[in-house]
Amino acid sequence: PRAGGSYNFSRVDNVLDFLTENGILPFLVMANIPRRIVQSPRNQVDLEERGTAGEAEQWTALLEAFLRHEVKRHGPAWVSRWRFEFWLPFEDVLDPARSAPFLALYRRSAALLRRLAPQAEAGCCCLLADPRAMEETMPRLRRFFGELWETGQTPDFVSLYLYPYHLALRGDQIDYSASAVSSDKDFARHSVEVLLREAPELREKGVKLYITEWNCTISHRNWLNDSCWRGAWLLRNVIDLLGRAEVLACYLGSDCAAEYYDSTTPLFGAPGLLSRDGILKPAGLAMAFLNHLLPKLVGKGENYLLTTDGAGNFALLCHNLRELGHQYYLEAEDRLDRDHLMKYYADTEPLELRLSVTGVENGPYRLSLRRVNELFGSALQRWRELNCEQELSRDELRYLENASTPNLSIQSLAVEDGTLRLEHSLRPNEIALMHIVRQV
Repeated sequence: PRAGGSYNFSRVDNVLDFLTENGILPFLVMANIPRRIVQSPRNQVDLEERGTAGEAEQWTALLEAFLRHEVKRHGPAWVSRWRFEFWLPFEDVLDPARSAPFLALYRRSAALLRRLAPQAEAGCCCLLADPRAMEETMPRLRRFFGELWETGQTPDFVSLYLYPYHLALRGDQIDYSASAVSSDKDFARHSVEVLLREAPELREKGVKLYITEWNCTISHRNWLNDSCWRGAWLLRNVIDLLGRAEVLACYLGSDCAAEYYDSTTPLFGAPGLLSRDGILKPAGLAMAFLNHLLPKLVGKGENYLLTTDGAGNFALLCHNLRELGHQYYLEAEDRLDRDHLMKYYADTEPLELRLSVTGVENGPYRLSLRRVNELFGSALQRWRELNCEQELSRDELRYLENASTPNLSIQSLAVEDGTLRLEHSLRPNEIALMHIVRQV
């Protein structure tokens, strides 16, 4: 603040104005989270140290000024739809000496938020997913939750970071250099099930579970981030966690946030849904496919989600995720062979998907099919065809973007006995979206 206690929020206003103009609800993390480039759990580069909130009075004054400013700028109705996470690292959750000051500050902050923006959501924590570590630390987590309820400010949600690693605990500290990639293909579901089973008071008190960071790897230099495999992995996890978590936020939006001195190529193994040049990678296309599902769930299986609008139209989203093989777990994540990712999969078998939907109105239907696999929609594969050139011209980048789109095909169907029959052969790690629309 300047002298007199005034604040300059112009930079954050630029971001919040952009979100508001595009109808995107802000999710604000109220903390100075350290910024780092993670090449592997054993190789991390800190770009910014974790800051502090300062004295409680200073923090409360800053928060109140910020909330009053945004309510005046954007209106109370819009700000009351925002979500605020008061962040605390997992190691501090486990340590009473470090969690006590946070809880006192959280109580004041949540009360202030609920007074100035009554319908806004206030959440806290930063739990780390790992079924074994959760069971080991559950007594300390229950102690923290008990003290959290005693603040009188029950959070609207708690947040969970979900990365498939077995954490190496050393007391209340995590030894990231000794943490190992998990080979449990159901890691995400198992982690959430353990948390909800061992801490039932979360659901009893109506506290929602927000998975605020989620990816197949913590590494910013893992070529799987750019692959078709990640798109299929993303869909598999969405299917597994459907109904178990209220928010599932993929980390991260753009490769721009993972740039460093070594990121000199169009793709460099970063976890963005978009490349730094704005090209949708397969994981980004998977998210786009999810946005084209219809409102009502008809059914789901290990490899598909089927939805409908209730008016005779359907959307089917499916994948053929192949499991990772032993070779992947033997190599450093930032040292994978970019040009031969297939060797890291347990197999490369296709999948024949056949579904029958009964009770469907007879008549003609139009089926549009969009596919992403190594042949269609893979920016990494198209870049390989450009000799993995380190620097591409603007025209070449435009070509790469245009060539990294899903394949589209259209055909006609006829339902004659009240049963809609759908068949599709999926290549390894393919994702596909079908829209079936009744013709009138």
